[in-house]
Formats: sequence, structure tokens, C-alpha cells
Amino acid sequence: MTPGAVHYGQAPQLWAQRQQVLHQAYAAHPERFVKGLPHPPALPTVAWINPPKVEVAHPEATPAQPGVDTEVRH
Repeated sequence: MTPGAVHYGQAPQLWAQRQQVLHQAYAAHPERFVKGLPHPPALPTVAWINPPKVEVAHPEATPAQPGVDTEVRH
């Protein structure tokens, strides 16, 4: 699934279409599917192009790394 399909709610419809195509392929040539009726992968719950940054709840609790400037400059 593309991130856009998941974001705009199109993923369930696309999943159903894929399932239908897989059923048709299986009905036409079951010998090609040695593990039985195929199923599309599970639907993703989220999709990101650029995931949001996770902010530290208490930055003062995070130990400073050597060589990293932690001073705030304006």
C-alpha cells in the first residue's frame, strides 16, 4: 500500500480488490498455489513518508553527549 492510500482511507478497498484477484487466480490455476488459497498481506495501520520526530519528555533528564553543544543560542 502506498502512504497515500493508507492516509486517505483507500487501503481497505484496495485490499479487497487484491483479495478478489487472488481468488480469481487461484480458481483459474490452483496448482500454482501449493500452500492453498493466497491472502494479501495485512493492512498497515500507519504509513509515513517522513515520520514525525519523537520529542523527549524531559530533555534535562537526557545525558549530554560528549562533543555535542547543548547551549541554546538566540
